[in-house]
Amino acid sequence: MDKVLVRNIRLSDYEDFMSLNHEFNGIEISKDSFASLILREDEIVLVAEFENKLVAFACAQVFVSVCYPTDQMELTEIFVDRAFRGSGIGSALVRRLERIGRERGVKEIRLETSSVNELAQKLYEKNEYLIKNRYVYCKSLELNGHS
Repeated sequence: MDKVLVRNIRLSDYEDFMSLNHEFNGIEISKDSFASLILREDEIVLVAEFENKLVAFACAQVFVSVCYPTDQMELTEIFVDRAFRGSGIGSALVRRLERIGRERGVKEIRLETSSVNELAQKLYEKNEYLIKNRYVYCKSLELNGHS
């Protein structure tokens, strides 16, 4: 873990990031889309680098709502390469996101994880995240496979 660097994502990370993201969710996006997304102020993307190769990432979004007095943050994704799981990289990414949130005036970070993703649950619990009683509802807005 000593040789792992946690930092903001860069455009030059495109190929390594897409490789990790493909392993995470099977999705790849164009380099142009990647470039525009990582520049958004409401999107925070951190990466963990080991020996000049990305081995993990975490994404969060900061948003404002008329319903809340302060900015809100949601940790939307976190992924650590299998070879580096259990090394503390996930916690390092979470702590950095928390620091960024505090710097932006965020009072609470929210997240969702699968009820069967025990590794993620352990990570969040180790970092003092608490389970709140909520349901997650989703609805596809695509009609017959077309958006």
